[in-house]
Amino acid sequence: MISIDRRTNHLLLGYMPIKGYSGLANIRFKGALADSISNFFTSQFADQNREGVLILENFFLNCGSSPAKLILSMRLYSQTGEDQYAPICSIDTIYQLSSGDPFGRINELFCEVSKQVHTEIAKPAYDTLFVRRVDLNHLDSLEKLNVPMYVATKPAAGIYRDYTHFKMNKPDISTDIFITITKKGVIEVDRTYKGKKRRVKLDPSGIYAVSDGDRILKVSSSGEYFPITKLGFDFYYDRPGFFHEQPNAFSPYYFPGGGRIGTTGSGDLAIRIGGPKQIDIIPIYRFKINHKKGNSMPVGLVK
Repeated sequence: MISIDRRTNHLLLGYMPIKGYSGLANIRFKGALADSISNFFTSQFADQNREGVLILENFFLNCGSSPAKLILSMRLYSQTGEDQYAPICSIDTIYQLSSGDPFGRINELFCEVSKQVHTEIAKPAYDTLFVRRVDLNHLDSLEKLNVPMYVATKPAAGIYRDYTHFKMNKPDISTDIFITITKKGVIEVDRTYKGKKRRVKLDPSGIYAVSDGDRILKVSSSGEYFPITKLGFDFYYDRPGFFHEQPNAFSPYYFPGGGRIGTTGSGDLAIRIGGPKQIDIIPIYRFKINHKKGNSMPVGLVK
């Protein structure tokens, strides 16, 4: 059984509340997560005398929500011939977990998936797009070559109401977009209206992203704008005070006289003592946009 870990951050599994405090701690796994998950499927492939390949793309735990959630994206391939592999199973789902024992529920989920895989392996691979072994190491990069926004020299100017239009680089509404950053660092967005005769403030409701033909902004459900940056072959944006898409502020515990308790980038508990300026510091998380679904996932703590 071969495992390929395509996650951006191999150590970070997610976040969970710190018992007794109003804060969040990083969940870290120092082992080989993809190898550990592949153990659930080793016997299924061995029974069919086939080599299996697990590609782990996303694994993120949000234990700060109620109920806790697992964002999982993975694929399984089975060898069908010499240097020829066929897809067996593809998962790109958000699972709800038991608040009391989320890790026990994760174990049950993989047991359920392994039963499904056992059935799929035995099926003939008719009308299937086969992949070479070397291509499995960079499968997501090969897929992005077919996504217009990932290969475009510049984004098309306009309003993208959903990820489907965003990835095709075809705005729902093609219009002139004006992006302004105020002296206080607040991003404001205007658009033209009624045949470009008027310039009005953009209503961010129900919008996935906007672009002025040069810059791209991710629009949150709360109506805030965050610059999207392309690093390598992926899109990222930094967002303060949140660790998932829905607004859920980092809530530090304040000490008398100034200071707070929080976590460091490595997940270690830290107490910051200081005046009003220091206790107002809000963590900045980096989010990566999933190229298949368009959902955003934290991949690290910027500061």
